[in-house]
Amino acid sequence: MRPRLPIRFAVPLAAILCALAGGAPAAGRPAGRQAGRSVAVPKVTGTYDLVTAYSRLRRAGLRMAIPQPFSLRSLCLPTARAQSPAAGTRTAGHSTVVVRQLTCFLGSPAGDYEQAAVVPDFSGRTASSAVRWAKQNQLYWELDRLPALRPSSRPSMLDNYVVTHQRPAAGSLLARGTACPGVATGCFEPTPLVMRARARR
Repeated sequence: MRPRLPIRFAVPLAAILCALAGGAPAAGRPAGRQAGRSVAVPKVTGTYDLVTAYSRLRRAGLRMAIPQPFSLRSLCLPTARAQSPAAGTRTAGHSTVVVRQLTCFLGSPAGDYEQAAVVPDFSGRTASSAVRWAKQNQLYWELDRLPALRPSSRPSMLDNYVVTHQRPAAGSLLARGTACPGVATGCFEPTPLVMRARARR
């Protein structure tokens, strides 16, 4: 007959086995639910442009998806008029919020249109790096017909895209704009850095 462990040894042994197995689930909660804890969905419609909306959802522990192609421009950053789940809804962490019905209000160019810089080669680089360069040089930019946004946890929405084409070409001098024809002062037409990009794998 196998000897039985005294009770005073049985409890520590069970604790050791439990620790080696990764610990027991919390009472009344299935194992693995901790990672998907409930969070409140923030509002990302109305006044929030898409880049800001992505950041708000990421800070809340959520992801964002845009189901159709869309464009971004420094003078016309779209906002969403619908989101699902709705703001205030509680959902599991790392869930996806889908935004739809994109619209934008066209801004007006201002400042010195003669501001210029030599354009680097952005081919194969993230769209976020290209936009960051344009902002640092006070230039305008456009990302034309981006593919639908798939959910991800990358730091910035534009980190999800890689530049495939750009205009003007690398090495060209790009100015903020050109003077409006027939107008003496106070008017210029923007000449943005125009890019196409693919979804990042």
